Amino acid sequence: MVNVETLIEVLQQIPNKKLLVRLDMPKDNKDNDYPNYWLHSIFVHNKGDSGYEQNGEVTLWGEE
Repeated sequence: MVNVETLIEVLQQIPNKKLLVRLDMPKDNKDNDYPNYWLHSIFVHNKGDSGYEQNGEVTLWGEE
């Protein structure tokens, strides 16, 4: 799993900050026709928020 610190480090190394972000979902089958899911929303749930009392998380939402 990737945490926010690692994600930021990787993203900071990308020279072109205007690139779109595509989400890729690996499949187990031999189908090479992967849909393109584009990142459209980022949700931050801090530790202590309702439902996140023990751990926080960042949720990335995508759509075709």
